[in-house]
Amino acid sequence: MWEILARMGSILRSDIESDINIEIVTYLKDMLYGLRSSDELIEMLNKKRYLPEMKREGWYVGSPVPNEETAFAVQSINVMFTALKNGNTELASDIADVWQALPEKRFLSDKTTIDIFNSVYVDNINRKWNEQLLPKLLLIKK
Repeated sequence: MWEILARMGSILRSDIESDINIEIVTYLKDMLYGLRSSDELIEMLNKKRYLPEMKREGWYVGSPVPNEETAFAVQSINVMFTALKNGNTELASDIADVWQALPEKRFLSDKTTIDIFNSVYVDNINRKWNEQLLPKLLLIKK
C-alpha cells in the first residue's frame, strides 16, 4: 500500500482535474479498510484505459502501510478525497506531491530521511494551508 500511494501520487498529479481521480482515491480508501485490493485498483485503471501499460509487476502490492504510518496514510487519503470532492484541485495537487515524495519503506527507519520529509513536505503543506492537514511521519525503530 505504501508504494501504491507514491505511484498514485504521480498518476493523480499528472492530471489533477481528471474525473477518474475521485474513483482512484475511493479505491485507496477501500483498500485501507480491506474492502478492495490493489489488483482491483489496477484492473479498474486498465479497464478505463487510463494507463493501459500499467502492470502489477514491480508494485509491492502485498505490503501494508507500516503500523507507525497508518495515521499518515489514512489522514492523507481522507484529505485527498475531501479535496477532490470539493473541487479543491490545488490542495489535491499538494497532497499528490507529498505522496510522490514518500520515502521508501526501507528508509522509514532513517532519522535524517524522516526529518527532511517532515520539514520539506508535511510542515510546508500544513503551513501553506494554515491547518494540521497531515500528521508527521514517525521514525520506525528497527
